[in-house]
Amino acid sequence: MVEISSLYFEGNNLIGRLKGKIVDSDVNCFMEIMPGKGFIDEKIYFPEIEKYKVSPGYYVIPIKD
Repeated sequence: MVEISSLYFEGNNLIGRLKGKIVDSDVNCFMEIMPGKGFIDEKIYFPEIEKYKVSPGYYVIPIKD
């Protein structure tokens, strides 16, 4: 078993965090995405991930196998 308590990513106007568990070949993780205002204003990818929006500026995308 691999437990990911928090793997932090930072980019230009974008912060991400990966959390979850991997047991054998079963993946049960999620990616939190917190874009900055500059990233949101560009509207690059956000129409595709709006369904994962939890609150303004906070998205949670499940990663399951």
